[in-house]
Order: sequence, then structure tokens, then C-alpha cells
Amino acid sequence: MKFARDTGKKLDQETQTTLKLNVAQFQTQLRQVNADLRAARKRNDQEAEIRLQVRVNELKDGLREARRELTNFTNTGDKNLSRFQRSINGVTDAVKQQSA
Repeated sequence: MKFARDTGKKLDQETQTTLKLNVAQFQTQLRQVNADLRAARKRNDQEAEIRLQVRVNELKDGLREARRELTNFTNTGDKNLSRFQRSINGVTDAVKQQSA
């Protein structure tokens, strides 16, 4: 059984596996599109090169987001809550308690 690094919350293995698979899928797609882009450059096919470069950028963005979600989940147990957001929420809660 694995636990979140920061919160000690028990991690759902199915969610963690899904997030890891998302990262792997983006990596595989990115490798394939990069190979296609290299082939288009060798053929001097500018139209295909532009289209593939746009696809590379989209895949890089998706990979970055998938890695962010996996990292957040590993650290906090929530794919949408980063360490920074968690610490800010803690400070905000402390201020609310003091002012109440």
C-alpha cells in the first residue's frame, strides 16, 4: 500500500495506475509524432512539417499536464491539488481561524 508523500493519505492504486498510463501514452504518441516529423523534414514536406509541429506542441502540453497530475497525486493524494496550493490553503485556514 502506498501513501501520499505530504499528507500520508492512502493512495488509490487504480487512480495512480491510470495517471501513469496517461503519461506513458503521451510519451509514446510524442515519440511517434517526432519520428513522423523527422521523416517529413527529410522529404521537405513543409505542410506536413507544420501540421506535425503543431501536434508535437499539443502532445508536449498534454504530457506536462499528465505529469503534473501524477506528481500532485503522489504528493498530496489529489491530482488537482499541488503542494503549493495545499500550503496556501493551510495558511488561509489558519488566518480564518484567528480572525474568527
